[in-house]
Amino acid sequence: LLYIPAGWPHTTDTVHTGAAAEPAVEDTETTSDSASVHLTIGVDTHIWGMTYASLREYCLARAGQVDTLSPLYQKVSTNSKLYWDLQDTLPFGFLSDGTHLQHSTREELSLEISSQLSRRLSQQSSPNVNGNPTADDDEHEQIESATMLAQVPEVVNKLFLHHKKMMNVFSNLYADVAYELTDVPMNVGFLRSRPYFD
Repeated sequence: LLYIPAGWPHTTDTVHTGAAAEPAVEDTETTSDSASVHLTIGVDTHIWGMTYASLREYCLARAGQVDTLSPLYQKVSTNSKLYWDLQDTLPFGFLSDGTHLQHSTREELSLEISSQLSRRLSQQSSPNVNGNPTADDDEHEQIESATMLAQVPEVVNKLFLHHKKMMNVFSNLYADVAYELTDVPMNVGFLRSRPYFD
């Protein structure tokens, strides 16, 4: 088993994979008789809204507050620690049913996520006209953060329910396409999967 990080240039083949005991013969190619499987697996956490930036955005919307950092890439320098801290993914497994989480309950996980989001936002400061944060700015920011962070448990629960619903849709879609469960004209997979996107 070989893990190659995303973005690392590589190629794969089954040439020159004969038994190690066989002597190498120059200018000839040997192929393996055994199967070779190459998988590329990825989860686009930004598209699926599984980042601290998305969580922050959902919490602010739920609290009825304006998101002063939206869109993030225009409001925060991509060279800053804040940008990358917010683009970081939520803890692995937070959308699971809880059977393999390091936290015993979803409430504990929500508290941990709240703590992480708060830590990541602690470096954000709202500058005044002169570019320096004021005491009023700090107080407003603390109130805004507390109101936003109070939404985390409900948002995490809604993300969990949404994820579960989407996984059911995709499971049914793939089963339908693979096993041809729905009759469609010309037996075209696209026509079979189309209703699942409505």
